Amino acid sequence: MRKISAFLAILLFVITTTSALASSHWQSMTTQQGPLTFGSYASFNDSYTQCVGSNGSYYWTGIFQTFARAYYAPCRTQMLADIDFLGQHNVKSIRLWPVLSTFAYNNNTKTWGNLNSNITNLDEVLAELAKYHMQAYLTLMSPPDCSDPPETTTLLGNYFNPDLINNTATQDHFTQALRAFITRYKNNTAISAYDLVNEATFILDNPPTSSSQGYCNLPYDLGNFTKTKALFARMYYTATNIDKLHRFTFSFTQPYAMNSPMQNAFANIVDFYDVDAYSLDPGTFYSNFPTYDKPVIDGEVGIPGTQYDANGNDCEGIGSNYYKNILPAMAPECQQMWLANAQAFVSSAQQHHVQALFFHQWSVSKAYGVHLYDSNNHLTGYQLTTAGQYIMSLAQGSSS
Repeated sequence: MRKISAFLAILLFVITTTSALASSHWQSMTTQQGPLTFGSYASFNDSYTQCVGSNGSYYWTGIFQTFARAYYAPCRTQMLADIDFLGQHNVKSIRLWPVLSTFAYNNNTKTWGNLNSNITNLDEVLAELAKYHMQAYLTLMSPPDCSDPPETTTLLGNYFNPDLINNTATQDHFTQALRAFITRYKNNTAISAYDLVNEATFILDNPPTSSSQGYCNLPYDLGNFTKTKALFARMYYTATNIDKLHRFTFSFTQPYAMNSPMQNAFANIVDFYDVDAYSLDPGTFYSNFPTYDKPVIDGEVGIPGTQYDANGNDCEGIGSNYYKNILPAMAPECQQMWLANAQAFVSSAQQHHVQALFFHQWSVSKAYGVHLYDSNNHLTGYQLTTAGQYIMSLAQGSSS
């Protein structure tokens, strides 16, 4: 057993004191803000923007690039049209990913700074949502994808990475950027809530071992994750001390049981739980779903992995350009598979008091719909799959 340094002892005291205060903080937030609501029970998660520019170029951005000028400019027309389409069909929620590094991180100097001009792109999207009384559920950070080397090497600074935890100066500058972002939008009614770090549990689920430094074999922390948990707490209290209108969370990769080590790690620094839900059998997925002590949503919902039709064809399509989110949509057999899955998720989630679900919007899998373009590469409309039509239909009874 290692001897705890004076610094760690102080840090542990801070975390313990913070935890003791959190229960009363949650009670005050519940009273102050009223019930958690995302407007539409089932809606869409726009985590990766895909578009065809007027010059015919295809864009499929990383999450930290969505609102960057180089990607937002050619995709702007489509992104705003998507909001108009959803708003006209009375959808009231959408999950967006304005990752904080887009607005405050310089990948050349590897430093965090003031909010840059990309922030006006997010301003425009939030203003468009406001026209339809829609709200965005915003995700500000995400761990890198271990299977995508740039995210763990040259682009690592744009993601939730070890330097944020282990470098005091970097963490301070990052926190300043977070403070500036939250302050800018603290009264914005086109925002419903925040996920501060998407799938944050990936980090804590992967402690160092004899063969790995940690998640993605990166040195996030020691096995007890004292520094990581302290940063999560710092992020939460930085946000909630500024913003009294919105709620904040760190999303989970799976439904961890109440009073499990993982749930306990976040219990005092979330205002609601966001649990990713991917399954071919939603009924089984929810069969042992915990009864949590705070509201619950599923911020990512759908079928996991690649699926095939009866002839062995990939439901996502075939051919060299199948991954581009253009026609044709899924074959009818595949559409029925996704429709049944969406219906089962909605039914099962409702039975377990999950308050909102976010399905991937017009995604590369073509599960819920595709964009339509004319011969000049101008967006002309949408072709929804049967699952997309079903999800959209759930919003029709919503009030304006």
